[in-house]
Amino acid sequence: MKYRTLAGLALVSCVATAMAAADEPGPETLTVRAVDAEGRPVAGAVVTTFVDWSDPPVYKPLDGDETLRTDADGRASVSAEALFRYGQSAVPLVVWDEAGRRMAMAELTSDAATGHRDVTLEPACRVTGHITSEALEELGKPITWTNTYAYLDKLRPMSADSNDGHVEMFLPPGRYRLVSYGTNIYGKTTQLDIAPGEPTQHFDLDLPAHRLMYLYGQPAPELRQIKGWKNGGTVTLEELRGKVVLLDFWGYWCGPCVAGMPTLMEWHEKYADDGLVIIAVHDDSVESIEVMDEKLARAREKHWAGRDLPFLVALDGGGQTEVPGIDGRTGRGATTAFYGIDAWPTTLLVDRDGVLVEEFHPGGGDAEAKLRRHLGVGEDAVRTTAWREAFDVVYRLDEGEILKRVASPFIPERRLYYRIEHADQARHIAEPPDRFVFHAQPDGSVEKGGMSFGGADTLRHVLGWLGLKRYEIDGDAVLLDAPVLPGDWVIRNDAPTEQKLDAMASIAAEAGLAVAFERRHVERDVVLASGELRPERDRVQVSAIEPENDDESGGGSGEGDEFLAALGSRLGVRIDATAVAGLDQKLSWSWYRSSRLQAIPEGDRPAVIGAVLDRVAEQTGLRLETARRRVPIWHAVPAEQVN
Repeated sequence: MKYRTLAGLALVSCVATAMAAADEPGPETLTVRAVDAEGRPVAGAVVTTFVDWSDPPVYKPLDGDETLRTDADGRASVSAEALFRYGQSAVPLVVWDEAGRRMAMAELTSDAATGHRDVTLEPACRVTGHITSEALEELGKPITWTNTYAYLDKLRPMSADSNDGHVEMFLPPGRYRLVSYGTNIYGKTTQLDIAPGEPTQHFDLDLPAHRLMYLYGQPAPELRQIKGWKNGGTVTLEELRGKVVLLDFWGYWCGPCVAGMPTLMEWHEKYADDGLVIIAVHDDSVESIEVMDEKLARAREKHWAGRDLPFLVALDGGGQTEVPGIDGRTGRGATTAFYGIDAWPTTLLVDRDGVLVEEFHPGGGDAEAKLRRHLGVGEDAVRTTAWREAFDVVYRLDEGEILKRVASPFIPERRLYYRIEHADQARHIAEPPDRFVFHAQPDGSVEKGGMSFGGADTLRHVLGWLGLKRYEIDGDAVLLDAPVLPGDWVIRNDAPTEQKLDAMASIAAEAGLAVAFERRHVERDVVLASGELRPERDRVQVSAIEPENDDESGGGSGEGDEFLAALGSRLGVRIDATAVAGLDQKLSWSWYRSSRLQAIPEGDRPAVIGAVLDRVAEQTGLRLETARRRVPIWHAVPAEQVN
């Protein structure tokens, strides 16, 4: 393992020390020791419960946000709580040595997830596949996105997706079940046996086109054998000609279906008078509408803020029914089968002429604008819903107001805001975040900002939400790290910083924190950037060591000045870019674990910052030099010290 600078070596030393401390096993901890066939420890192996074989691979983190890897003795420790955080009784344990292409995989049960376990890594088999669809080709449609899951018995330890049908993953010796599926196609299962020492395997798979691909552009098929209705009587699609219809195929048992309903409720309230009709087609898994309602009692309270579905609900009937034209496929009800539905929720749009147009994604960023285009409704004509009016009463800023904190207990409409405005995330994380940060508009109304789960609501964090960089803040650490400001925040971003801080001091005082902010000029290390920005590649890798020995952890894109501002914020040091040419150039950047200073002891940070700047300079053509300068900062002090 090679490192370019002494700063890199300092970083490795302090990271290794932190990892060693973290790996001290506790009473509810599993310590895995990875060894090779001769029993020698394997260092740097990934320990995870799921691998996404992207390029590069993505490993599910266990404790914390970083990828867990074995130390020099081949050991890595993880808490049982982290392994079984979602209440499973068993999870897959995957140990993967990237450099040596060796792997071990096994089932880990909740009653055997503590103590020590030696894991022997064996040479992994490179599994490749080519997924095609002759039926799609005949319809003039290409293969687009596909995904293949690998199953070990009932466990699902990895997946590999693709945009061209080509699949690649690595598996240790054993018997597996591969489940491949994709956009506009049905899935199939492939059995796979990998012998010890087998270096490669390949599979070819032709998947049938989805039933919907034959229906798009045609009159939408009528609903069949509906055995119950809610919020109205029997309705046919023929009777709804002239309306825009959304058919939402769902089930009470489907978490994403239930979580997505508030968006459809909102659209019903806003656009029903403009010609929108929503029909929620429930599959044939309950006997009656009454039974369905009973099973939805928890959803109404947890996800729908006590409301009920306001639009038409059709309960499918007919039992398990064959999908027309698709051998071996059945659906949960006659209508569900005739449309070929095999994923829930599936929302389909029928235009005013009764033609089935496309699959619709209510959680998508442009979904509502697309719906308005079909309805012929301009954005300025959209009605404000009752829940949004109640939400705005609490969260909007009054004229002249700069900053507001909204503390718990929160209003029910906050949950609806999360369900509707962040629908994609709400489908995966049911509970709203611990805090929202909203941006106030000139009229006082609010728009989406940030959100976060867990962590402390300290004054230092809130100052960051106000737009202050870490290097712009200093002062009394007791004040800055006081965890006394939980809740949501509404910020008028275009207000001067001094006004924001005055408002912050007033709010903090109400919460029992007497703080004031003074503008001071102090000696600080700054980075003087000069030269012309000439990136040697499209993406700058922000790392203190060789990226192949590091873990990627996010990034961004923008113009050169945005990159340098983000870099300074990450390193906690002001970057003066007044002498840089080409700052309007577009580029992307990736953060790596070694540039995350929070994990580095204070005394080691200057060396790490130097290593990061060296690597960035090599990739951008800039000169990045550290110098002492007098710079302005905002200093937090006890309020009684200010005259």
